[in-house]
Amino acid sequence: MWSPELDQAEPRIKITMAVSAVLVIIPGLVLGVVGFLVEQFVALLVIGLIIGAVPVFLARRNGVSVILELVGARDADEVAQARFFNIVDGLSVVVGVQKPQLYVVDSAFPIAMATSSLKGNSCLVVSTGLGELMDRVETEAVVAHLMTRLRNTDIATRTFLLSLTSVLSRIGLEAIGRWISQRYMSQQAILIADIATCQITRYPPALVSALQKLSKNSNFAISDNKKLTSSLWFTPVQENSNDSQLGNERSNIGVTHPSITERLLALKEI
Repeated sequence: MWSPELDQAEPRIKITMAVSAVLVIIPGLVLGVVGFLVEQFVALLVIGLIIGAVPVFLARRNGVSVILELVGARDADEVAQARFFNIVDGLSVVVGVQKPQLYVVDSAFPIAMATSSLKGNSCLVVSTGLGELMDRVETEAVVAHLMTRLRNTDIATRTFLLSLTSVLSRIGLEAIGRWISQRYMSQQAILIADIATCQITRYPPALVSALQKLSKNSNFAISDNKKLTSSLWFTPVQENSNDSQLGNERSNIGVTHPSITERLLALKEI
């Protein structure tokens, strides 16, 4: 059963609004000051606001399509991916979200990810490798986790931040985009989604088993383009599959997700 306290949509929406406002206002203020000094205040203020608004507009409009293109996603087939469709149909009702569009990536690497616009247009993506690696209850746990994050807008926030970083990198400001993403992508949201998954499926061992299988994902090759989207995944790429070395695992995963070791330890407390 869904617990209302697991919803944290409003704070995340405020984050995207605040980031958008700052990115628009700062160029406006800088050029506004210059304009004041050269007696062109209004004109340069407007130009600055427009310069700041363009990356925000592009990130909001193109985020989902850019991410689907990066991973090479194609429409899922209702026959070939019948299990995927069946699981999503059932969980959409339980979690209380509109059924997302379903996509598949042709990759042996076990990818499971979601992406969503701030308006709520959402997608779930799994790789053919995930279908081969996971049984039904494990797949259900993975999908439940992702749909929980769709509901509480963690995925929409991450999609926006990832897309914004991509846009800023084109004009030499990638470092700013990465700093914003690292600051506002919440690791806590992943742990909350794990807890919600256990409540939804009522079978924590399935989530534990899925995490343990994915902890060995270093046996598979993955392209750099796909790695760029890993902040949206159920669990990201791990360069070091030795979970006993928590420090090394932390440095490889970065700041977008807790380590699998941490997630497993948290689940054992349930």
